[in-house]
Amino acid sequence: MSILRSLPEQVDFEAPALAAAGLGQWEIDLSSDSARCSPRAEALLGLAQAPSPRTLSSLLDAFIPEDRSAVAAAFSMVRSTGCLQFERRIRHAIDGTIRWLHVKGGLSEDASAPARLMGIVADVTEWRSHQERRHQSESMAAISHVCGRIAHDYNNFLMAVGTNLEMYEEQVTGSERARRFYDAAQDGLQRGARFNESLMSLAGRHQLHLAPVRVDALLLALEPALRTQMEATINIELLRPSGPLICTTDARQLEAAIQQLATNAQDAMPGGGTLRLSLKERVFDDREAATYGVAPGPFGVIAVDDTGIGIDDDGIAHVVEPFFTTKAARRAKGLGLSLAYMLARRSGGFIDIASRLGQGTSVQIYLPHII
Repeated sequence: MSILRSLPEQVDFEAPALAAAGLGQWEIDLSSDSARCSPRAEALLGLAQAPSPRTLSSLLDAFIPEDRSAVAAAFSMVRSTGCLQFERRIRHAIDGTIRWLHVKGGLSEDASAPARLMGIVADVTEWRSHQERRHQSESMAAISHVCGRIAHDYNNFLMAVGTNLEMYEEQVTGSERARRFYDAAQDGLQRGARFNESLMSLAGRHQLHLAPVRVDALLLALEPALRTQMEATINIELLRPSGPLICTTDARQLEAAIQQLATNAQDAMPGGGTLRLSLKERVFDDREAATYGVAPGPFGVIAVDDTGIGIDDDGIAHVVEPFFTTKAARRAKGLGLSLAYMLARRSGGFIDIASRLGQGTSVQIYLPHII
């Protein structure tokens, strides 16, 4: 962020230009641990309701526990380095949202006040989200191209195996043992063909049949199959919408995506838990739509939530990548979220994933909503 490259020598807590740019100012006396913040900085840190005067400790408390030690370490190094810069997360004290803040500062060059640290703070949540989605989109485009090449060659291998199996079928007549081997080989061939279909979908080689879909009706029709699919230790909650929810997508692939997400959720709850499916509507203005790389307007949101083990931040950054998995190798397929991602993107929407370790994961599929 180029706007964060320079600092004023004197902190003006009434500077309208910085406030207009969304920047807050702060100042800390390292010798007394006292701090003061501009109104904008207090709003960014969610300290509007916090008691005054401020202290360095109270500012550290604004950051989430997982990031607090890193923030404290950055401040502790200021005396030796003379500068401060980091991006860490806070949980806003007023609305409870997680936000990313960019903090930059430096020691005062005033010899009479060598222990004075001053700087600026900016909310870079949307900027980081945009960068992550751009990187994700570029990565998926490259991976999809590779998957398309693999699927083409893999299909040739399947055709060779299938042709030889057809020729071999005549040789197994009258031998029960040979028939079992033949049937097992055919089963493997069919599973390979289904896997190749997934690769083709990921590569964008399968044509989507985009049409208006009653998503609420699709979920209701899918509920019996989900209850059969899930283990007895999984409690399924389907929160029915108050009215019809019609979205533009491919009904068959959406159904498959929801079933795969339900399977992922079950695997994340080995000791049992709750799988919750819900629908809602949301409208994006131009600014919000640009953040997610979609057209502004109404969207239908299909949420698949679980109360499982959750995914850490490093995992969240990679979950939509093909073949990435948090499961044991013997259970992993690694294509479920990738296919949901591609379906949403090709339908004109996107997916959003939130997770907390030990609390569960929420996958939300956003699809253009027809009003």
